[in-house]
Amino acid sequence: MQSNFFTRLLTFVLLLGVVPMLAQTPFYTEDFDDEAAATAAWTVGGENEGTLNWTYSSNPSWMGNNFFPFGAPTADNGFFYFDSNGNDFQASNHVVTLTSPSIDCSGQSGVFLEMYTQYLYYFYDRVLFGEPNVEVGVSVNGGDFLYQSILEDVDATDTYISVQRVTLPLADAIGQADVRIQIRWTGNWEYFMNVDDIALYDVDPILANDLEIDDVWVPSAYATPLSQIDSIFFIGTASNIGADPQTNVRMRTTVLQSTDSGFNQVFRDSSESLNMLDAGIVDSLILLENGFLPTESGTYLVSQTLVADETDDFSPNNQDFFEFVVSTRTFANDDNQTNWPPLLPAEVTEDFWEGGNLFYVKNGQGYEADSIHFNFFSENNAHVGQSGLVNLYKIVEDDNPLLTSDDLVSVGFNNFEFTAEDQIGRFKSVALTSDGLNEGVMLEDSTEYIAMVSLPSNVWFFYSYRDIIYEIASVIRNGDDLSRFSPELAMMIRMSIREAQPDAVKEPQLDDARINSFPNPAKDFYRIDLDLENTSAVRLELTNTAGQMIMQREYTALQRDRIDLDVSDLAVGTYFVKVRTEEGVKTLKFVKQ
Repeated sequence: MQSNFFTRLLTFVLLLGVVPMLAQTPFYTEDFDDEAAATAAWTVGGENEGTLNWTYSSNPSWMGNNFFPFGAPTADNGFFYFDSNGNDFQASNHVVTLTSPSIDCSGQSGVFLEMYTQYLYYFYDRVLFGEPNVEVGVSVNGGDFLYQSILEDVDATDTYISVQRVTLPLADAIGQADVRIQIRWTGNWEYFMNVDDIALYDVDPILANDLEIDDVWVPSAYATPLSQIDSIFFIGTASNIGADPQTNVRMRTTVLQSTDSGFNQVFRDSSESLNMLDAGIVDSLILLENGFLPTESGTYLVSQTLVADETDDFSPNNQDFFEFVVSTRTFANDDNQTNWPPLLPAEVTEDFWEGGNLFYVKNGQGYEADSIHFNFFSENNAHVGQSGLVNLYKIVEDDNPLLTSDDLVSVGFNNFEFTAEDQIGRFKSVALTSDGLNEGVMLEDSTEYIAMVSLPSNVWFFYSYRDIIYEIASVIRNGDDLSRFSPELAMMIRMSIREAQPDAVKEPQLDDARINSFPNPAKDFYRIDLDLENTSAVRLELTNTAGQMIMQREYTALQRDRIDLDVSDLAVGTYFVKVRTEEGVKTLKFVKQ
């Protein structure tokens, strides 16, 4: 499931010490150091179609080399885990519970839980099953539980987490003699959860020194061609969730480049210090003034760590990671981790719907976009024999701060047909053209583009989870409605660029000033106005998105003339008109209403 890059990461020690130092003394502890006692005292239950449920283990690396080992303080001597992925995909949710024996809290004026866990999820069908949810329940009568949600800030595919520390008040347990604590996980086919080192305190077990980093901004694209890469600047927010003020708080950033033999450190720097971060202060912006500009293609790992004068009592939340790729020539927002289910609108309003990704081209001069690639799904290979369209749009901003269809100017396109060789779960590549003849679309400096794919209504896109700095990473167009996809999800739609091919091998383009067309959308007619320098023979070819020829016309001598095409009998959809003259070629695109 994970890349070789991530596997090699486990050989490089990045994690800091994780065992906290607590001043408070718990009145109840459970570190699961005895398998027989733990499995006898703690009750496994819930509703689960699979064969696996909560299981005892003393191997913190039980998931193999795919993830960081479980980093609970006493994980080496035993813990419980639930392997959701081991049950495979089920028709309904699992609701699995791990319940404590009776705990006497009768003499306590306060009850606070501390628990260490490692919770990781990848796949989840939110349409069928809703949001995954982990809860802690309290019963004081041996059966009825009141629940609180925990781990709500855990992001999907956050594979760099070794341990999470959960603390929360259990008000219902105060003064009660028969308290049972239950961990309940409602989900489906996400991945796994480890639980260890449970303790109860009569006061809130706040650590003295506990910084937390959050809101780390990652590059807008997961993969960016070397020719288009810009300096990457590092930003995060620092919070002091401990009891003591912290002095000289700074963010240390390390960039590692993956190689065949391991990792090379290629950048390291620290931010200016926050002289004082008082207890309870959250989300203080902290940034590194110096950016990092990669000079080689490859995979990079960024570690951003908060440090201060005092040694932190729980370091895993001091550190955040993200990964990015400098490619040879391909843009991608997805990290190549395919998630389930594929994406399809709840209702497709027309025969086709569109999905696309936004990419920023820094250095367009001398480069052209040559192809769009996308990963797709259909049931029972329904895609075979169907057609679609790829489009490259340039974003032209207007007074409206929202991205709408009016901001998109088509600069490249091509139609395609699915064949039996196009397998679901694999990328299909389609060449881009600006004139219908020659491959390649010239790019511009400092310009945003959207690589868009139009699919039949029964074909879906795959996607990945990504925390992307832009609020707009992927977009969907369903009919006239253009909307953004979630900023945490990126469709598996990519765009490749290359150095511009010599003009001599391409058919010359007709200057925009020499041709005008309207209306668009068209209902009864589509008008083409020509303003050629000289009299020329003209040929028109009207095609649909499947590349089928609908109409052909030839004229022997036109210069400043108007051509009206009767489109009243055309089916609703998108069409192309190729206008070929002695001065050059131009392909026009219009929509029939």
